[in-house]
Amino acid sequence: MVVMPMSVSDMDRNTRSTRTPGKTARRDQGFTLVEMLLVVSLITILIALLLPALGNAKGISRRVQCQSNLNNLGQSVYQYSTDWYHKIFPYDNATGLHYDTFWMTLLEEYHNDFDEMRLCPETIMDQAGQSLAYAPGWGTVEVGWGQPWVTNGWGFLGTNYGSYVWNSWMHSGRTAHKQGVSVNLQDDQKHWKNLKAVKIPSTTPMLTDGTWVDTWFQNNPNGAISSPPANLFSVNSAAGRVCVSRHDRGVIHVMADGSTKWTQLEDLWQLTWNTESQPMAPPFDLPEQ
Repeated sequence: MVVMPMSVSDMDRNTRSTRTPGKTARRDQGFTLVEMLLVVSLITILIALLLPALGNAKGISRRVQCQSNLNNLGQSVYQYSTDWYHKIFPYDNATGLHYDTFWMTLLEEYHNDFDEMRLCPETIMDQAGQSLAYAPGWGTVEVGWGQPWVTNGWGFLGTNYGSYVWNSWMHSGRTAHKQGVSVNLQDDQKHWKNLKAVKIPSTTPMLTDGTWVDTWFQNNPNGAISSPPANLFSVNSAAGRVCVSRHDRGVIHVMADGSTKWTQLEDLWQLTWNTESQPMAPPFDLPEQ
C-alpha cells in the first residue's frame, strides 16, 4: 500500500477541523482587562490583610525589646544592692541634685550599652519633640527625657537620657554626695530603703515606662493623691510621669522581684508603689491619648 504525502492545503484543513468553531486559542488573546482588574483587586485585599499583621508583629517585637531593657536594668539594681548590703541607692538633694548620684550613673557600671538600654524602642531622642509645657528636657509618649545634645551635659542629668522612670519611693534615704550630707526625705516612712524590706515585690515597680527620670506615684487614701495636670500624658505630676500609653494603653515595669509586667493605665493605682500603698481606683478619669 502506497501512502501519498499530504499537501500543505490538506494539513491546514485538518488543523482547522480540530478547533472548535467560534473559539480562539487563549495564548492568542492574553489577559483580558477584567482579569487584570481582578488580580489587582486580590493583591490589594491581601496587602490590606497583611499590613495590620506586620504592624502588630513590629509592635510585639518592640514590646519584647522593652521588656529585655527593663529586665537588664532590674539586674543592675540587684547587683548594686548586693554590693551595698541590700540597700537601694540614696536620693541626693542636700546640696543640689547632681548627675553622678542619680540612678542612671550609679547603675551604668553594671551593664554594657547602658545608655541605649534606658530608651524604650517605642521612643526616640528628639529635641523638637520633647515636652516644653513644664520644662525643657521632659519626654512624651514617643520621645525620651534628657538633653544629651547639650554641650558638657544638661543640669543634674548631665548627658544621661532615657524613657524609663525610677520609683522614687525606693531610696535608702541618705545622700550619696561626696560631702556625705544626710537628707530627710518627705514622707520618709513610705520609702523602701532596701530590697529585702519590700513586702510584695511582685507588685512593686522599680522602673517603668514614663516621661521623666523618677516619680513619687501616690495611691494612699490617707495621703496626697496624684492629681492630673492639664495634659496628663506629657506634663509634670507624679501620675503624669508614668501614665503614658506607650504599649497598647499601658506601660511595662520591672518589679522588685525582677519580673517584667505590662499594666493597663487604669490599673496603675493597684500597684504597691510605697509602704502605705493601697489598691484603689484611679481618682480621676484618664483621658484618651
